[in-house]
Formats: sequence, structure tokens, C-alpha cells
Amino acid sequence: MSAFRSKIARRVILALSIQLCLAAVPAGAQAARAQQPGSTAQAILERGPLAARGIPFFPPNVLAAYRGEYLAGTSRIEVYFTREALVLPAGWRKALCGQEALLRLDGEESFSFCHVEPGEAGYAVFLSFESESFPWCAWTEAFLRRLRYLQAFSQGPADVPFPAILEY
Repeated sequence: MSAFRSKIARRVILALSIQLCLAAVPAGAQAARAQQPGSTAQAILERGPLAARGIPFFPPNVLAAYRGEYLAGTSRIEVYFTREALVLPAGWRKALCGQEALLRLDGEESFSFCHVEPGEAGYAVFLSFESESFPWCAWTEAFLRRLRYLQAFSQGPADVPFPAILEY
């Protein structure tokens, strides 16, 4: 019995040692490793979707929206979702990201985009990234693809299915 306990104790110590070593790797190094070709990274929904009044990318307004905040490594991504009819400023430039049609928001401190879902879906998504060096296009494509999928299961207009974990 003593040899059996000793063997289990060694395995437990080994498992704990591995966990401690992994925990000691800085988050930036983990994010960099995840950005290597052929690998995926994850973003975690930290807040949201929360009902909000007003979208910060427009002049003062009371548009009904839902807000979420993601953490991807050390980067934060802010997302606004609305079903309100919008009149988008003519000065926003088109930005291509794979098959997604985006509008780049001018005059913003952060790197921000708008996507208006075509067809009957009738919603717009605003995405704001801290930096252009973040893989914003891959993140946006993955987010919109997952949002479309989850929309199929929505129960109504107040059900905004932001993905809790997003692999991009």
C-alpha cells in the first residue's frame, strides 16, 4: 500500500509542477505562441452583453445597443451590437477583411470598424481594437461567423448571443 501511495504522490507532484510552470509563462508569451501560423488564439468575453443606451462612435445619441468587452491575451476588444436603423457617416472608408465588408471609423483614438449585416438580420456591430498590430481581421471574421451561427438560436431581440469564448 505504501508503494501505491508513493506512486500517486509522485504523479500528483508532477502534475502540480507542470501546472505551476505553465502558470509562470507570461500571458504575452502565451499569446505570441498562439499567434504562430497554424495555431489559434482565444478571446474571452469579460463583460456583456450589457444593455446600453448610446453608441460612442456617433454624436450624442440614445440608440439601444448591447455592449461587450473581450480580452485576447493582453488586448481588449470592445463590441457594440444594435438593431436600430443607422445613418452611417459618408466619411467612413471601406475596409476589406476576407469576405467581410467593414467600414473603418475615422476620427477614433482606437482602431474601430462597423459591420452592417445585410439582409433580414438587420443589425450592426461596432468593433474597437486597441492597436492595429492586433490580428483584428482574423478576430473580426471569427466573431462575425460565430455571431451569425448563434443568432440562429436567439429567442428574441433582447437575446444577443455574444460568444463567451472565441477562437480566432
